[in-house]
Amino acid sequence: MKSPAASPSMIGREPDLETLREQLAESSEGSPRAVVVGGEAGIGKTRLLDEFRAEASRSALVLTGRSVDLGADGAPYAPFTGILRQLADDIGIGALLDAAGPSRSALTVLLPELSSIEGLDSPGTAARTGVERLYELVAVLFENVSRERQLVIIIEDIHWADAATLELVRFLIRMLAGGKILIVLSYRSDEVLRGHPLRSYLPELERTRRVVRWELGRLDRAQVATQSEQILGCPADAATVDRVYQLSEGVPFFVEELIGIDHLGTGDDLPETLRELLLARYERLSEPTQHVLRLISAGGGCVDHEVLAAVFTGTPEELEPPRAKR
Repeated sequence: MKSPAASPSMIGREPDLETLREQLAESSEGSPRAVVVGGEAGIGKTRLLDEFRAEASRSALVLTGRSVDLGADGAPYAPFTGILRQLADDIGIGALLDAAGPSRSALTVLLPELSSIEGLDSPGTAARTGVERLYELVAVLFENVSRERQLVIIIEDIHWADAATLELVRFLIRMLAGGKILIVLSYRSDEVLRGHPLRSYLPELERTRRVVRWELGRLDRAQVATQSEQILGCPADAATVDRVYQLSEGVPFFVEELIGIDHLGTGDDLPETLRELLLARYERLSEPTQHVLRLISAGGGCVDHEVLAAVFTGTPEELEPPRAKR
């Protein structure tokens, strides 16, 4: 089996990239903007942001922070700590402190290493001043830096972000008074299940007029064929494209994993990376839901409801719980 390879060029995301370009252009006029891009795992969010990052860096200073799934042990504001360290590396500590203004000591909450600088308080002392001071400081810092150079602030995977990071993002999007600033957020839509903080957070952000939000769609068959051709270096035969499109359902990562498999047939020959990704989704589901999926898989993936009900050992209510009233 061949190792999976990425397509040398991005497929099917030209309209999405164009929207990002438009928002970048608008923010360059001194009107802060924000973009929220969602989509399921493997749909191409990272590839899209990489392409945009490369373009935007020609005219703007691009800073990236990433949220990591660390559960309750995750450090607050971790993406902003990474962003500010990149900023300090680019413009220098002195310029960073100058841009922060009189409240610069609060920066030690996000960058504890600054507490060794004479005149700056320790993180604990700065933290007692309240989050409002910290939020205002970050806003002023970004606004001041953007007067000299346009800023693009990218925070990836906000479905894993801690509450403090989300609150700071909300504050910046609402309260940035000016500056050439574009904030770009990404999240996995399949991670935002019932009860997830983003379920209410994202619609609230979207009501802000400076926010544009959308989810990346799956590729159609023609786009899968194009992606396959770019990966293989030659057109794939129609039967292969049909099979890859059927199994991948237009998810670009799945296409990359599947197109290199010779004589693609059953799930027994799936790459381990793809198998683990699919099982990770399955294992997050409740046991009753897993049971129903196992029954459906035994029927080949498409099972008539009456047949499913006949082999299901539970009650009709367990198979199809009544929908909650709105």
